[in-house]
Amino acid sequence: MTIPYQGFDLVGARACHERYPLGQMMRDARTFTLHFRDDLYVERLAQLALGKGFSAKGGRGGSTPFEEGTGATAQATAGA
Repeated sequence: MTIPYQGFDLVGARACHERYPLGQMMRDARTFTLHFRDDLYVERLAQLALGKGFSAKGGRGGSTPFEEGTGATAQATAGA
């Protein structure tokens, strides 16, 4: 969270302007840290490193699963 705060300090109030979505990015990053634990971070990164793609739900539901066999560049596909 240090980098977004430094960016916000650098840009100032303009960071909240629609053209510069730094405020939204900071909110999203902070929300992510509140909803996940460190062990889940490591698990998600390990899955990505093993070529299984990244899924915030860890494969436990959701409507956009990753295509198998496409590696780290896997994209979520609707209706799959």
